[in-house]
Order: sequence, then structure tokens, then C-alpha cells
Amino acid sequence: MFEYNNIWTRILKYLRSRFLAGILIVVPVGASILVLIWLFQSIDHILQPVVSGIFGQEIVGLGVVLTILLVLIIGILLSNYLGHKVVKTFENLAYRLPLFGQIQKGVKQVLESISGLKKASFREVVILEFPKPGLKAMGFITNRVVNNEDGQEYNLVFIPNVPNPTSGYLELIPDEKLMRTDIPVEVAIKMLISSGIVAPESFVAKKAPEETPSS
Repeated sequence: MFEYNNIWTRILKYLRSRFLAGILIVVPVGASILVLIWLFQSIDHILQPVVSGIFGQEIVGLGVVLTILLVLIIGILLSNYLGHKVVKTFENLAYRLPLFGQIQKGVKQVLESISGLKKASFREVVILEFPKPGLKAMGFITNRVVNNEDGQEYNLVFIPNVPNPTSGYLELIPDEKLMRTDIPVEVAIKMLISSGIVAPESFVAKKAPEETPSS
């Protein structure tokens, strides 16, 4: 009976994690699609009667074309300093609205986190003791440096914060203090964005082999 309940618990846990992972992807994309559809329908509803009166017939796809042009123009205008100020003002107003402000802020943080992490140059996913002995943290090797004084090599390891993984800690760690994993960088990023909801069932982590002194 215990084993039966354990199996169902694992199944429900798996389904819940996959469902929440889907929400993290669907909500921002779905919200963007709904806004574009509403914009297209609104433009089409307003302009098609005018176009029909001038040319005698409706132009198929007019709303789509004008929506694309409108989004492009807005993107160009908002790329300058004045545009950033306008966006910031509207964002601050939106954040003050109950519920909508929380959703808007959450969606923006997720999109910025994904964009920022994709631009980063992560070489490998590692596990190390952090912030104190006995506790483990996941980090990304970003580079290697050498201490010219003694020739010691160090890995530059970025340890991101959660749920805002675009900030974190940068540590200099020698090889023997790291555990190498088989977790792909893309999978590790998904783990961070979802606060661990999306995670592999298992992984392999092992220390680098110790170098034998040359005779």
C-alpha cells in the first residue's frame, strides 16, 4: 500500500511540475498573442469601412499589415531616451493596479531573466559549497584565470540568485572545489527561471580527478 501511494505521489508531483512549467511559457506568449489579436481586430474594424468606401471593397489582411507596422513604429520610437521615459511612466502606473500590476511585473521579470541569461556565456554547470560548508549551490563556469604568483588556475563561477537569476555572486574556485555535472546549460537555466519547478529527474555530479604530481 505504501509503495502504491508513493507511485501516485511521484506521478502527481511530475504532472504538477510540468503543468507549472507550461504556465511559465504559455502566460507571457499567450498574453502577447491576445494583445496582438485585439489590436488587429480593432484596426480592421475601424479602417475597413473607410477603405471599403474609398476603393469599393475591403482589403484582406489590412489589419495584420497595419498592426505589424504599428508595432515596428512603436519599437523604433521607444528605443530612444524619451521612449524609455514614457515606458517607465506607464509601467509604474501599471504596477500600482491590483492583480494586473503583479502579473505585469512577473511577466516582465521572467522575460528579462530569459533574455539576460541567453546572452550570458556559460560554459558548464557545476555544484559547489556555498554560501557555507555543508550547503550546496548550483553555478555556471564563465571563464578561467591564472594567478601569476603561484600558477594556480581558478574557475570564474557565477552563482545566480532566484527568482532573479540575472544577479548573483561571482566566485573564484579551483577545480578541486567543484563538482562537475552532466546538466546542460539550457536545462539549468530553466531550473532557475522556474525556481526549481522544472528540473531533471536525476543528474550526475563528480569531482574533477586530482592531478598526480610529476616526478
